[in-house]
Amino acid sequence: MKIKNFLSPLFLVFNCFALFAQEEYFVQVNPSTCSYTILDSIPIIRWISVSTSTFDKINRRYIFQSMDNSNNSYLCSIDASNGSTVSIPLMTSNFGGLKFDNSTGILYGIHWTTTLTNGADFVSINPANLSYSVIRQINLTSIGIGVTFDDINHRYILAASDSIGTQCLFSIDVATGNIISKPPLLEVSGIQFDNSSGNLYGLRWNNSLQTEYFVSVNITNGTITDINSIPLVIGIAMGYPTFDEINRRYTFRGFDNSNNNYLLTLDATNGQVVSNPLFPYIPPPGNLIETEYDNSSGNLYALHWGSIKTTTGLQNYKGEEIRIFPNPFSTQTTLEVDKNFKGATLSVFNTFGQQVKQIKNISGQTITLYRDNLPSGMYILRMTQDNKTFITDKLVIKDN
Repeated sequence: MKIKNFLSPLFLVFNCFALFAQEEYFVQVNPSTCSYTILDSIPIIRWISVSTSTFDKINRRYIFQSMDNSNNSYLCSIDASNGSTVSIPLMTSNFGGLKFDNSTGILYGIHWTTTLTNGADFVSINPANLSYSVIRQINLTSIGIGVTFDDINHRYILAASDSIGTQCLFSIDVATGNIISKPPLLEVSGIQFDNSSGNLYGLRWNNSLQTEYFVSVNITNGTITDINSIPLVIGIAMGYPTFDEINRRYTFRGFDNSNNNYLLTLDATNGQVVSNPLFPYIPPPGNLIETEYDNSSGNLYALHWGSIKTTTGLQNYKGEEIRIFPNPFSTQTTLEVDKNFKGATLSVFNTFGQQVKQIKNISGQTITLYRDNLPSGMYILRMTQDNKTFITDKLVIKDN
């Protein structure tokens, strides 16, 4: 199978020289047309880790791993009802394969450790502050293309390489961390568990027939059953497979021999194509990635790196919008703001998404921002005008 990475095997790359012209957005996608609606911008984020998103349907939150322009890593939680950022704690530990048990609301994942050779901990995680509890140590060398969750039996399912490098389908009991089964699984990617039927689905490339198949997989023994071939598609893109449990539909991004890209939705009962609109062309460095269904509403969400949305009065502004000095600071800092932002609102948030400062109706071009009693650490600065966000930047407070 051809698996396509956009644009890097680890992170989606954007043009770092377009920081003020581009921004990360949380969007809702129409799977029938592949059109999308921007819900809100996301502060700080400049890179997205591929295939790391998950959805908490109990609290309707979209969660993903990301980085800022200084290579700091974060776990972002987004309120899917309005697109606002709920929390964005700094990731100081190495987590992977995050998935919710949507019957309990608990987030599980893999925590890579340096204390053991080929060592990893299976853990439960608090997404608001990234505290975690080790459930069991397991031997892995890498996580493959596919992590999903069985809410019915409370099983964490992932394609991963074991301690000797064999690609297996791990099924883990989340209560004990015991490995229930781990049959070899070499051909299937994009695994998705359908909690409405109890079936595990994925995609398989038949090299002899040069054909992509929609398949079901037996979790216990790894047996693969072809459900239907998929016309035109010769490969899939990472970071897109997701499952609509309400309508029992599997959605992914595929491409043909002419490098045309489609957002394909399949009927899981027979593998028939329900819709396959062309994926929209978004001029580089823009993108549309990490699709996730909210299986409480049936809505499809994603992330979009695109142009900052501005009002008419700012559309032609080309200068430096804001300068902060010093940054980091210990007691106070000065912000120089462009004259076009007169009347705007300046807000400061901590990494848990809580607003800690706000200055409304900015009247001058120079603003003094005092630390007051804020603890040291990183903060998010956001400039808004007419309910539109124009600037997100990072403030760092340090102790003397």
